Amino acid sequence: MQLEQIGRKDIIEQVGKVDGKATTTDAAQSEQKIAKEKLRSISVNNPFYNKNDLKEKTMAEKMEEQLAQGTDASLLHNQMAVYAQTISDKDYEKMQEEGFSPMHMEAHTIVTVTDRIKVAMAKGGADISRMGGISDAKLEAMSDSAGQKVQLEYALENSDLPVEEDTLAAGQIAMTKTQEMDGQLSLGAACYMLKNDLSPTIDHVYQAYFSGGTESGVADDMEALPKDLQAQLETMLTDAGMEASDENLTYCNYLIKNQIPVTTENLTYMAKLLELPLNQESGATAEQIADAVAEGKEPGDAMLLSDYSLMGQAKDLYAKQMKELDAITSTRQMQEARLLMSVEANYSLLKKGIAMDIMSIEETVDALKSLEEEYVKQMLSVDDPEQTAENVAVYQDYREAQETLGSAPAAFLAQIPAVEEMTLRQVSAEAGKVSAAFESAESRYETVWTEPRKDLGDSIQKAFANVDDILQDQGMELTEENRRAVRILAYNEMNLTEENIQKVRQSDMAVQKMFRAMKPASVMEMIRQGHNPLDLTVKDLTDLAEDLSGQGESKTGQDSDEYAKFLWKLEQTGDISQEERDSYIGIYRMIYQVEAGDGAAIGALMMQGKDVTLRNLMTAVRSTKHSGQEYAVDDSFGQVDSFDRASLSITEQAEMAFQANCLYEAKDTMTPVKMKQFESQDAYMDLTPEQFKSQLDIIEAMRLAPQETLSGQDAAYVKEEEAVEEMAREQTRQEVAEALKSEEAVYQMLDKYDLPQTPAFLSGISEMLKDRNSVYRNLQRFASGDSQDISAKQISDLIEDLIEEYGEACKTPKEMADAQHKLEETAEKVMKNMLVEKDVTSIDVRGMKLVMTQIQALGQMGEQSETYNIPILVEDKLGNLSLKIVRGSEEKGLVDVALDMDESGAVSASFRYENGQISGDVAFEKEDIAGLFSDHMPYLANAMREETGLPVSFAYAADAGTNVDDFYEKEDADFAVTKEQDAVSTKVLYGIARSFVAEVAELLS
Repeated sequence: MQLEQIGRKDIIEQVGKVDGKATTTDAAQSEQKIAKEKLRSISVNNPFYNKNDLKEKTMAEKMEEQLAQGTDASLLHNQMAVYAQTISDKDYEKMQEEGFSPMHMEAHTIVTVTDRIKVAMAKGGADISRMGGISDAKLEAMSDSAGQKVQLEYALENSDLPVEEDTLAAGQIAMTKTQEMDGQLSLGAACYMLKNDLSPTIDHVYQAYFSGGTESGVADDMEALPKDLQAQLETMLTDAGMEASDENLTYCNYLIKNQIPVTTENLTYMAKLLELPLNQESGATAEQIADAVAEGKEPGDAMLLSDYSLMGQAKDLYAKQMKELDAITSTRQMQEARLLMSVEANYSLLKKGIAMDIMSIEETVDALKSLEEEYVKQMLSVDDPEQTAENVAVYQDYREAQETLGSAPAAFLAQIPAVEEMTLRQVSAEAGKVSAAFESAESRYETVWTEPRKDLGDSIQKAFANVDDILQDQGMELTEENRRAVRILAYNEMNLTEENIQKVRQSDMAVQKMFRAMKPASVMEMIRQGHNPLDLTVKDLTDLAEDLSGQGESKTGQDSDEYAKFLWKLEQTGDISQEERDSYIGIYRMIYQVEAGDGAAIGALMMQGKDVTLRNLMTAVRSTKHSGQEYAVDDSFGQVDSFDRASLSITEQAEMAFQANCLYEAKDTMTPVKMKQFESQDAYMDLTPEQFKSQLDIIEAMRLAPQETLSGQDAAYVKEEEAVEEMAREQTRQEVAEALKSEEAVYQMLDKYDLPQTPAFLSGISEMLKDRNSVYRNLQRFASGDSQDISAKQISDLIEDLIEEYGEACKTPKEMADAQHKLEETAEKVMKNMLVEKDVTSIDVRGMKLVMTQIQALGQMGEQSETYNIPILVEDKLGNLSLKIVRGSEEKGLVDVALDMDESGAVSASFRYENGQISGDVAFEKEDIAGLFSDHMPYLANAMREETGLPVSFAYAADAGTNVDDFYEKEDADFAVTKEQDAVSTKVLYGIARSFVAEVAELLS
């Protein structure tokens, strides 16, 4: 008998159980299975034991590849659900720090950025997959379920994973299964797993433990087998590096008797299963579960053998790497390797199929460096490969220039005039020259970029101990910006005059503003759009980066997000009176209005010789709405008519810009907890923007100070601030995760209508599919609200104008698009009004933001596929009538209409234009509505004939089963569909639509 034939007996009648399902194989299938699908042990290229897993990559891996190329809605739905359970609140915080808006990121960007962030956060030894300790005493004091939950929470948190109740519940079930098993697997159980190709997961091992039998299963003595077969087995074991021991020969014999192929892989796997301790510490099980979740799997899919999971391999490799590093003699190489290496970095490489187990330290370091290079290439990718390569080169040049400028001596800022008008390339080149001069003199210096430098802080303070005296002599505020300007002048041995201090402060402010605006997300987007940051002036570069910061979202949309976040934090902050709440909101709104007016309110106060304080600014922005005494605004929000910048001197214009910038920065850093730390309203209302920002900076600095240096009250404020920030991060995570978990129908709709695959659009479409009438009703509700500036009649006129606008526009795609744009403008005006006038909650602002997203989606649906959503009044209730135009070649097409309101019931209509005539079917859920329609049939037919000039025939019926839920998804055209718009078809199809919509509106009004 040849070795390759071992176990290849007729197994037509053999029946196993895989996941509870009976399976049979015929002889042909068995031949193919044994010859081509022999069970293999884990390797880097094939990290999963299960034979199906050997063929298919994990869901997370598929996502990375397929999202980059485009994928179907069903797969996208499943894959984004995986990322919803693996992206933590800290990941989202890091995304925002880099300029990404989690709610507005496309699916493929979420994947790319998340993977890169997890690697970056693990660098330098702060490994995200290291489980924290839980005291034995604490666990012993808990019940089993409570102890399991705590251990799972620790494991998930320390693996940078969100802690969700569903995950915890499934994890506790998995941990309970491991506790029900004891000792080790029997030969029968191990054989059960081999027969059924089961990987060593908690669920599979549990299944085998209770289903595989407990017999030892020792086969006949080896002497009972042919001697040549025993010799072959011994040779095979020796060639595979395994000992030809009695134990291994017994395993071979057992495999033969159970008709399982005798391979090195099977023998290795059986040995590992039999050695697997089933009574391991629960903390280890929790960590294995966290590894499974990190790979996009369920807790029950956690591998009990670490080398059978990617994360397990990554950890084993990391431990091996750390030992190897101890033998490296080059300090520089060791430090570089330690900085780059982490479990998460290994995991990222393993997911790409890189065989790390055969790589040297040098090769590993090179591979880890390539991760960042690949990330940059993915983020800068465009259709043209050559342009992509050029984009990468531009980005690398920018990074070098940014580093040169940021690390240059701050003294450099006093040596260049009009820094805002210089290009980044020019500024960086000058900065490099000054850096070289300082380094040759071995001088320690304060850098241009004002990130904290603990090593220089004390020495700078001592070297410039008299700065405050100088500022007081000049009559200037004792703020950090002014102190820094004095230090810069002192470095250059320049006169410490008020004029020089203001000039340096202006240059410093311009550069700092640019650094804050140039987040990676904005920089990469401007390069993709064809801009070279090095060739733009500092001012233009800053303006462009700020414009791109919303990732395609309108300024109003960005402002609403920030305001909703501020309100939410206010709602979570305790011990705030109603008066204090109103004051904080008033300050926030005032800054928003000043910013919307490009700082004109500050200039107006300066023109009148008034102090630029928060109190006076509050009065100024209020006067724009009421008395008009300071300056007037026109209908375009925030645009000042009467203020003339030229009336201010150059020095005054610089001061205006500086104070405005301080005010905007204050808005970005102010929080309800910080505001609580002012003793009273008067403590901040009479401050200048410069002073207000300075006070907020001082409060923020307390968060960075050692705990022991703070007073009890300050420490309590810091703790409260951190608690609110943590809740805000979790709130963001939950909002995005909830969107990513949307129903598959939502993903299908995004795909069908070519809508952005972002959490914001997922949420908007999800809510619209639940209630299609909610879009216009919520717009009406938020427009009416509590505002004193909008009367009930104005709201009524607004709605009537919208309905009339759509009725008139139902003639051509262009006119419908124009009507949609006016609707979007209306929604934006409602949101702007909420931001400055109304007493709203964070839920209100987010609700209106959702309406803006929905209306944007409706507009894109109309432009992409001539699918419209028209406002309609039924018994004074606002609803949404959906209309779809489907064009065919050779003058044919369909017009589908759907309406579903409590007042009307479901109404479904479909009209067909073909062969020079029109036919249609209309169904009504309610009989009384069908009765009304029957009386109007002649009018409808006549109106349709007049609009189209064609004969018309249609039928109608009352059908209680009428349903329009699938209106957006259904495809009912039995002809070739085209997007070509010929004049004849447009006139007919839109004539059908206009006549039917008008008739239904009149009938149901």
